[in-house]
Amino acid sequence: RSTGRGHLVYFLAAGVCTTSLARLKPMEFLAAIERAYTAALGADAGYAKLVTKNPCCDRWQVWEIHANPYTLGELAEYVDLTVHRPLPDASEAYGTGRNVTLFHQARFWAYSAIRDYWAPNGLPRWQKAVLGHVEALNGQFQRPLPHSETKAIAKSIATWTWKKITPQGLRELIERTHSPEKQRERGRKGGSASTNQAEIAGLGGVASGKARRASREQERATARLMAAKGHSTRQIGAMLGVDHATVVRWLAE
Repeated sequence: RSTGRGHLVYFLAAGVCTTSLARLKPMEFLAAIERAYTAALGADAGYAKLVTKNPCCDRWQVWEIHANPYTLGELAEYVDLTVHRPLPDASEAYGTGRNVTLFHQARFWAYSAIRDYWAPNGLPRWQKAVLGHVEALNGQFQRPLPHSETKAIAKSIATWTWKKITPQGLRELIERTHSPEKQRERGRKGGSASTNQAEIAGLGGVASGKARRASREQERATARLMAAKGHSTRQIGAMLGVDHATVVRWLAE
């Protein structure tokens, strides 16, 4: 009553899960709606939404417009979501957008980093590494997420990647996409057949050449795996440290 400020609350018909069981698409949808409403209402983007004013205290004037719950789809009808893109910069993320930004940044890192933990009893070490990385990314936010939420995000990423991205799966992907026949065809197209033959014959740094080829083969396989999971070529290039054109060429092959 004295400041003229307040909280505006929308009652959801169904909550959006942000735990380790959460699905990314509903969180992205909610984050987009939050950004759109924050902009449309001129609201405080830094509000963490962990607590609200006590409606039972007489210091606050409570106005219940109606008690009908909204679905996310109904809320989205009143704002333009197309002009509110997902925010990739951690310093600008807020609300549920922090969960989404943190999830994306951490999972891109995990797709490649997991290869360093492929070993017997490696899962506990991998879970600890993912949690540490998520907490480090969380520290970039102006208002970091609570530990319970970073722990849930880390658990989800660690569990999924350990189950889905395996040495056998990577080998099978490399075998499918890098068979001798495909390699010979690429060599003919790229004019590198003579170079490959010289390396096979033992000419000019065989050991270093094999190491470079093995590393590049692994990067190509990782790029194809990420592309199959829906990542853009620019996201893949940023993760693997190569330019956009290189990723496009790899996927075209």
